[in-house]
Amino acid sequence: MEVGLQTIGSFLAFVLLYVVVGSVAAGSGTSEQGDYLLGGRSFGRHVVGLSAGAVGTSGFVMLGAVGIGYTMGVAGMLLPVAYFLGDFLFWKTFAARINEAARSLNCYTAPEFLSTRVKKEAKKWVRVLVAVITMTFVGIFAAAQLVAAGKTLAVPFDISTDLGVWITVAVVVAYCARGGLRSSMWVQTIQALMILLTVFVSCAAALVIVGGPIHLMEKIQATAPTLLSFDRGRGFWLALATLFGFGVAAFCGTLSAPHILVRVFSGKSPKEAAGAMWGYLLVAEGSWICMTAFGMVLRVLLPDIDDPEQGLPTFAFQYFDPWLVGAIAAGIFAAISSTIDGQLLVLSSAISEDMRSTFTERMEQRFGERYRTSVTILVAVVLALVAVNLEATVFSLVIFAFSSLAAAFSPAMLVVILGWRTSTTAIVCSIATGLITALIWHVLGLDEIILGAVPGACIALMTHWVIVRFDNAEEALGSE
Repeated sequence: MEVGLQTIGSFLAFVLLYVVVGSVAAGSGTSEQGDYLLGGRSFGRHVVGLSAGAVGTSGFVMLGAVGIGYTMGVAGMLLPVAYFLGDFLFWKTFAARINEAARSLNCYTAPEFLSTRVKKEAKKWVRVLVAVITMTFVGIFAAAQLVAAGKTLAVPFDISTDLGVWITVAVVVAYCARGGLRSSMWVQTIQALMILLTVFVSCAAALVIVGGPIHLMEKIQATAPTLLSFDRGRGFWLALATLFGFGVAAFCGTLSAPHILVRVFSGKSPKEAAGAMWGYLLVAEGSWICMTAFGMVLRVLLPDIDDPEQGLPTFAFQYFDPWLVGAIAAGIFAAISSTIDGQLLVLSSAISEDMRSTFTERMEQRFGERYRTSVTILVAVVLALVAVNLEATVFSLVIFAFSSLAAAFSPAMLVVILGWRTSTTAIVCSIATGLITALIWHVLGLDEIILGAVPGACIALMTHWVIVRFDNAEEALGSE
């Protein structure tokens, strides 16, 4: 494909905006640990909500959801509805509590938060265990986002996916490595607005081109009637169970997603953290619904796309003016890069803070913010090397990582937030059994019926209850 200077210039203008905003935000911060990790806990509801929504959107929505709408139709449209209910429950019930608890416990990271209810002599190794699990599955999640970014840049700019991955890493490092969470959240606020503009304009334009909703339904009925089926021939109750599973998984997933939790931690008060709910839902769920609907429209407009996950950039290239193609690419890039930088900071903090050793303490004392920046850059390079060697789809990688984290951590999060009676053994065993269950569920190929996060979290909760009930009374820890 021939790429015009207008497309390149339009895209670069938005990317430059992200870098400039990130640099200005970094300059307004301090070199303190709390500023790099949580932006000094100074953010109001609008920044927290839009930032968390941008992080939650990811390549899964901008690329994967298009593929879901393209292949699943109406059944795929029901998934964001289920997720809306799960996310609503999280933000309405737990956001304020999490912010308040993180403040009172003086926690900066999710692994540190999860280790607060274990015995003092076990805190360090439990925190390391949680950090290792976090690094593994957040790392897979982040690598999937880099693959999505590579696909996004490959179509409009006629470059290889691998080169797109490296360009993404360079841009993300440029605006978030030095300023940490403060830079990340301010850039993501801009990116959230760009995401909303991209999804609504693209979906509306596609509907106009196809002739409106009524004509769309007629075309689908004539060419691909299975897209209008709620259950896709699997039966009503099985389809309903799948939707219920997605709703539960959404709650568990948000409750255990470190890159979203740190944004809840960063709110300047519990009230502001809870008030971020509507900004988050607008960006995360609103963009998901739009992109799934867009995928259905695309099935009529471009029925022979080889890779439906590249549907949005392909559509933009064929139907929009060159400058708008660059803007659409920048919007997709915003969704993906916002998730990558959020996860990148989680991974770097796991190394520099949660897996702290004598060496890392000496490095931080000597170099301070430069050490944390160097770790972030190193992690970004490693992620890029992993991403260029991945062959699975963005959808499958995200679902696998998402379910594994949710099964492992959501029960333990409930224990910490609600102050349930617990013990070191109970928390560790709940994390282990939840994760193992989700992994077995995935290997058996049962994720299509109900996500492994659901059985994993249920078994983890039962494991915790049994162990606490029969554990040594001297080890059991009450509400602290």
